[in-house]
Amino acid sequence: MYYIRKSYSNKNLLPVSKTKCTWTVLNFAALWTGILISIFSYMSGGVLVSIGFNWRQALIITVLSGFAVSIFIMLIGRIGLKYRITFPVLLRSSFGLEGARFAAMLRSVIFCGWFSILSWQCSKYMYYILNLLFSGKAFLNLNSGDSNALQLYCFLIILFVQGCIICSDMGGIKKLEVIFAPFLVIMAISALTACWVKIGSLTAILKATNNSSGLNISVSTLFAATAAITAGLSPLVIIIPDFTRFAKKSQSQWIGQLTGLSIGIITASFAGIFMAGASKEIFGKIILDPVTLITAFHSPALQIIWFTVLLIAVLTTNIAAYAVTSANDFSNLFPKLITFRTGGILTCLTGIFFLPWTVLTISSHFMYLWLIAYSPVLSAVAGIILCDYYCIKKRTLDIKSLYSKANKYNYSRGWNIKALISLIIATGFNAPGFCIYTNIITLSSTLENFFKSAYIYSCPISLILSFIIYYYLMNLSKILVRTIPSIAE
Repeated sequence: MYYIRKSYSNKNLLPVSKTKCTWTVLNFAALWTGILISIFSYMSGGVLVSIGFNWRQALIITVLSGFAVSIFIMLIGRIGLKYRITFPVLLRSSFGLEGARFAAMLRSVIFCGWFSILSWQCSKYMYYILNLLFSGKAFLNLNSGDSNALQLYCFLIILFVQGCIICSDMGGIKKLEVIFAPFLVIMAISALTACWVKIGSLTAILKATNNSSGLNISVSTLFAATAAITAGLSPLVIIIPDFTRFAKKSQSQWIGQLTGLSIGIITASFAGIFMAGASKEIFGKIILDPVTLITAFHSPALQIIWFTVLLIAVLTTNIAAYAVTSANDFSNLFPKLITFRTGGILTCLTGIFFLPWTVLTISSHFMYLWLIAYSPVLSAVAGIILCDYYCIKKRTLDIKSLYSKANKYNYSRGWNIKALISLIIATGFNAPGFCIYTNIITLSSTLENFFKSAYIYSCPISLILSFIIYYYLMNLSKILVRTIPSIAE
């Protein structure tokens, strides 16, 4: 007999009722546009140009990376759409009722870290805007203590605003994305047009992006660049069920996703490429950092506008990609005590304890390592989910068992040890590469080159490894039954 236990459910974790499945093509297009018009997408295009790719190559790489990730987004998104369940509940099918708490908190820790960092970035933009409004300068000549105090107040305000938006539930977040997605696209186009008019030649801007570094682009560099961008976009794969469960129709999800992904990643990456060429034409060098680029234009009014655009772009990405998902993960940890709103508040409070101002002052090299270091964890989880649903469960889940102590998803006292083993092996394979890059260990040159190469491609390697290992372990008993009689014969 099945029954729903309160220790595994609350209002947010239960399947969404039909009356709340109201997200249309417009809502999903706005969601993905808002998420992908981000600093990461913008910087991706500019960075590719700065290392030697021309504008066509850079645009193709970023767009193909986005569409490669979208395949896995749609595969996992279909599960949320079919069963109307959130990501932490979906994890119970493969990791077990208790193991899902652990797997969901892995995602939450990573996403809370990024939520904290992006909130700090928003506070910087707010800080610059206030300075410009009251002094006409983005950077005030204050002593470091006063400057840090002012930005800290901005940081707390940003956290409060995000907390209020999260507490408005998914309806408020849906409206937020619909309002600001077209605004971001229009402002991006207007910025490109302004630079075009100032320089007077689109051809000159695009030519300025041709092999800026003077390096020869090899096939390995091409694949490494694609892998790095794919790793940066990989979190999107495991946030999608938190949204597709609200889809009105199947077409709403995939048409809206493809539309929003196309608009978002093409707009943001081309803006990065375009501004890299424009900055070279105007200032004689490529300026990748948007803050440095904005302050290079000595117009307080223009700076206020563009810092506002940056603030909104980061805010929409932060709430949709990180705040919503972390709130769901916290809710799954103790469903009886933590609702979606409480989870959102905990996410904001956790943002303070991550001390983002400390993390960001360590080095950009550390940020690069972290970016690649967490991607195999998320990719391994995605690989296990895909294998479990499409190969092991044959696209069929027992919804009631996801909320009860029934044997089907209870495994070994609520833990699927095979899923944990798959996760550990798939992510552990990339550990030597991380240790080599951080100078924790030294190996022979042959091994170091091997593990460094593997580390660069850690995202797809981790997904494939976890998929294969999990499939093998889950079918081990069947394989042994077939193998042993043949050996005996």
